[in-house]
Amino acid sequence: REWLSPSHLEIVGNEAELKWNNWRLTGTVVSADLPAKKARRLALKLSGAKLLIDPVGPLFLLSSWLVYPVMRCFVPSWWAPLYPVGKTQLASMLGVAADGSLTLSFPARTFGKRNLRRVIDNAAAGT
Repeated sequence: REWLSPSHLEIVGNEAELKWNNWRLTGTVVSADLPAKKARRLALKLSGAKLLIDPVGPLFLLSSWLVYPVMRCFVPSWWAPLYPVGKTQLASMLGVAADGSLTLSFPARTFGKRNLRRVIDNAAAGT
């Protein structure tokens, strides 16, 4: 079994899905900003954000609690807890507003610059 489940970002049309370890975020893309040259960060604005958390076992939670104190110093707040256990905890970490709007900004190297460029170009092309 994997300690870290594969994560990805997909944008199809104007719908986006972000999967990170045991949670998924879906919503309608308002804007996606990845600079054409020297892309370092992706800024993604969503509306109608919906969260889904997959349950994890005790070993996964234990690993998360052991690694969290170290990771929180170096990574974005939504990235540090490997396995959030509740939607309210996750919504507060991500900064989801009451109306379901959300702005995420993360380093392009998280999913790979080329992969993010491909995802955004495919979404712009409508494929």
